[in-house]
Amino acid sequence: MKRVIPIDHGNRLMKTVGQVFPSSYVESKYLPSIGGDVLRYEGKTYTLVDQCLPVLSDKTEDERYFILSLIAIGKELADDAELMRTLTPHDHIKVELLIGLPLQHYEAFVAVILLVWMIIIFLQKNNNVQGTYDSERNIVYSQKGTYGTAGWMTDDELHKELEVTKSLKHSRGTRASSTFD
Repeated sequence: MKRVIPIDHGNRLMKTVGQVFPSSYVESKYLPSIGGDVLRYEGKTYTLVDQCLPVLSDKTEDERYFILSLIAIGKELADDAELMRTLTPHDHIKVELLIGLPLQHYEAFVAVILLVWMIIIFLQKNNNVQGTYDSERNIVYSQKGTYGTAGWMTDDELHKELEVTKSLKHSRGTRASSTFD
């Protein structure tokens, strides 16, 4: 048999699908004389009480929330009437827990997700260049003309504004050195 049990380990209240109970208990060696929610584990008795445990950012630093998880599992299984009708002392139940991340891990997770989202938005925004694609050089000449000098003038404009020659010996413009003569 298998059961899936989600548990929210709150600082004030433990919550499952069918249960809400205080996140605190008292521990003793003996069973309590009055009824209530009791867990017997490794020779100790744990009874739920309506008090607050100190707030823990890491609920794995001691056994408190482990004990509360065992209580939550017991309460959820006890609420399953069909299971209780068919269960024998020799049956084993495989329990899969759905547990949330501690707050500090959640904050780091949200920060990473936001960073990835911002990178994706940035890349998409800068990937929408409108213009003429030059497959030989794998570039896009922008219609805006704001991306450096790539494609900033037509061939006619180039020859009108600049002297284009195959040899510096034949250039008419000013040269910084005469070593080309």
